[in-house]
Amino acid sequence: MKQLNLLPWRINRRRKAYREMALCFLLPLLVASFSLLCVNKHEQAIAQSFLQVRNKLATELSKLRAKQEQSVMLKQIGSSQNQLLNLLIYMGSLLPKNSSLLEWQYQDQSMQWNGRVLDNTSAQLLAKNLAAIPFLQSVHIKQITDHNFAIQADYVDTLR
Repeated sequence: MKQLNLLPWRINRRRKAYREMALCFLLPLLVASFSLLCVNKHEQAIAQSFLQVRNKLATELSKLRAKQEQSVMLKQIGSSQNQLLNLLIYMGSLLPKNSSLLEWQYQDQSMQWNGRVLDNTSAQLLAKNLAAIPFLQSVHIKQITDHNFAIQADYVDTLR
């Protein structure tokens, strides 16, 4: 009787079974990890858009608060007996950072402010803010030289 050696055949069948088992376990694992990766990217995109919206809302809210504070201050200045003194106090909040008011002159119906700023745009911003005050007319920058500014405006006494 002949003896057949079935060992190589069994080894090949066992290797094939191991490969199939490995594919059965690794394929779902790869699919699950890919789906988790996609979910994480999606969550990150949502979180990033949420942060952008929150930051926009915060800046808009701060702008609205600043406008509200400015309108309240303007009402207080306009209704007070000491408009000029209140205006001088209000000037402190209008000055941009790293700016200072050095001199303030009032003659007849005209005012002039002299001060120091870091750049010319700060003086222009100050002039724009002053132009928003109801009892100041024809606000203009008289002089800007070497971080110094002079702004002049006509004053209308609303209490008379």
